[in-house]
Amino acid sequence: GPELGPLPKIVCLSACDVSSRGEGLVNISDLLFRQGALAVLAPMIPVDVGHNATLMARFFVYISETIEGRTNMRSLDEAWHFTSMSNAVNDIVASNASLGRWAHSGPPEKSVITEFMLDKSVGRLRSNHVYEDTREVLEEIARDRGILPKFRAWLAQGFLPESAFYAFLGWPERMILHDEALDDIGEALRESRSLS
Repeated sequence: GPELGPLPKIVCLSACDVSSRGEGLVNISDLLFRQGALAVLAPMIPVDVGHNATLMARFFVYISETIEGRTNMRSLDEAWHFTSMSNAVNDIVASNASLGRWAHSGPPEKSVITEFMLDKSVGRLRSNHVYEDTREVLEEIARDRGILPKFRAWLAQGFLPESAFYAFLGWPERMILHDEALDDIGEALRESRSLS
C-alpha cells in the first residue's frame, strides 16, 4: 500500500514464494511493481538460503562491476543473464551435501572451487553448454583427486539451476547500469554547464 512510500526503481527479493503465479494470485512482486518499481526480481518457489545467498551475492557483484565499467555488460538484464549462466558450478555443487563439502573442503587456495574457477575451467565453458562443460571439468577434477565414482554417485540425483526459479517483472533491459556513450554525453553536459 501507500505506506511503503517511494520505492527504488530496482527491487530484488530473496524470500520464498514471493512471485508465485497461478489463477487469482496476487503476489508481492506484482504489488511492488504496481507501487512504482520498474524491475522486480523474485523467486517463484521456496529457495535454499545458502544457495540463494551465493546467487544473489554474485548478481550484486556483477551489477557493481558493470556500474564501474569493468564488464562489457550494459543493463540489469544482461547482468542477471550473465549471473545465471555463470552460476553452473554453484548449482552443481549445491545439489548434494557431500558434493558441496568436497568442493569447499580444505584451505581455500586448494579447494575444488578455486581449482575450477582459477585453473581448470578457464576458456573451457561454452555459453550454450555451460552445465555440460562445468560437469565435465568437475569430473576431471574428481578423477585427478581419485574420487570419480563417488562424484558420479553424488550427481546421480541431478541438479537444477537456482536462477530458473526466479522471475523478472518489469523492464530490466531498460535499467542501464553503464553506457560509455551516455557517460560521454553526461560529461559534455556537465562541461557546458560549468562554462556557462
